[in-house]
Amino acid sequence: MQTETNLNKQISSTWYRSKLWGHIAAVSMLPYALLKTLWAIDINVGMTLETLAIVHTGMTTFAGPIIGFLYRHGMDITAILAIIASLLSLSLVRSWGEVFPSWIPFIGKRHVPRWLVLTPAWLGGLVFTFIGGPIAISNLLQSLGVVETPDSEGIDMWVFHLVYGGFFIWGITTCLAALAYQIRTRKQ
Repeated sequence: MQTETNLNKQISSTWYRSKLWGHIAAVSMLPYALLKTLWAIDINVGMTLETLAIVHTGMTTFAGPIIGFLYRHGMDITAILAIIASLLSLSLVRSWGEVFPSWIPFIGKRHVPRWLVLTPAWLGGLVFTFIGGPIAISNLLQSLGVVETPDSEGIDMWVFHLVYGGFFIWGITTCLAALAYQIRTRKQ
């Protein structure tokens, strides 16, 4: 009984320092990146064909030359940003987030400045929590019939759950991973 009590105390005092948060955050953005990539390569998932055509027109005509070029070649800029966000989350829990890998010229094997990882993690985590959270809750209430569902303009409701739910999860778990990183890397 004493061992179980000590274990429970240890778990309750260290749950926020878990490296699991960074892994959850990294995985939470991958469905969004996959969905946006499927749309960029003209695979209709979760929206009408008309809406997909509007998305393609907007991304190839009005989004600017670089974003349009990427999109015409099957790469949505927001999918790329989602992968970068996943890597940021992993940097909070992997060794390469604390020490630059040896294969990087000039800076390999040097310590990563804490601010370089923590600043985008905290800013991104908080922004995604405060943007994704209310929208994810609103989408859930709409699905449950508590509030009226507005016209989704040809996009299936599950897409909103996936996207904003993922954003909300990424925000919260990235903040927790940033806290764990901050505690783990602080000067003694």
